[in-house]
Formats: sequence, structure tokens, C-alpha cells
Amino acid sequence: MIFFIPLSRRKETTVGDTWVVYIEARKSKWGVRHLQDHEILARGADVQRRRGVGALNPGPLAALMPLKLSDLTPAKVAA
Repeated sequence: MIFFIPLSRRKETTVGDTWVVYIEARKSKWGVRHLQDHEILARGADVQRRRGVGALNPGPLAALMPLKLSDLTPAKVAA
């Protein structure tokens, strides 16, 4: 599985940018539910409920999405 991010953008690329490339590259191999699971993992805190009041809880990867790949460390992933 190879994802192409231009060399000139690699230091500025965020986890969120890479996540979009990853999803696009893999979604043709996944079923609908598997794709939904990946969307839930990265869901931000600003997603409103379809029924009821309030926002949905952010996914476990949401806090990592704005980080640059170059700033990603095991400690930040574990936090």
C-alpha cells in the first residue's frame, strides 16, 4: 500500500491530510460499514446528532488530525 504525498509537502502535511488520501486509496476495497467505522474514528467534535440535541463525541483519532506528520510521536499517539 503506497500513498503518494509530494516531497515538497511532506513536512507540512497533517495527519488529516494523510487520512483523506488513505481513505480514498482504500475505500474501493472496503464495504460500507468498514468505511463508516473509519469515518467515525476520525470524526471531529463539531458533528451534530441526526436525532436529539447536541454534538456527537469526537472519534479517537480526532485529536491527531491537525498535527503535522513530522510532529507525530508515540507519546502524542498514546495521549
